[in-house]
Amino acid sequence: MVMTLMIIIVSLTALNLERAVFDIMGGIRERTSNDLAYLILTLLTMGSVVLSVPFLRFYFLIIYRRWARRT
Repeated sequence: MVMTLMIIIVSLTALNLERAVFDIMGGIRERTSNDLAYLILTLLTMGSVVLSVPFLRFYFLIIYRRWARRT
């Protein structure tokens, strides 16, 4: 469940930020109503990336323990 949410957040960030990044890199920086949304989405993405490694380890540990219990 958590990994699915992380994947959705990273995907949304990758799809929505390309226009904003090109505007910033091109020197066109006008304040928009979406700036706060981009900031929140970026923070959620950074958190998702950082937490993805511990969650993957945890999921693999659960899978291994259930597999070991069956054999």
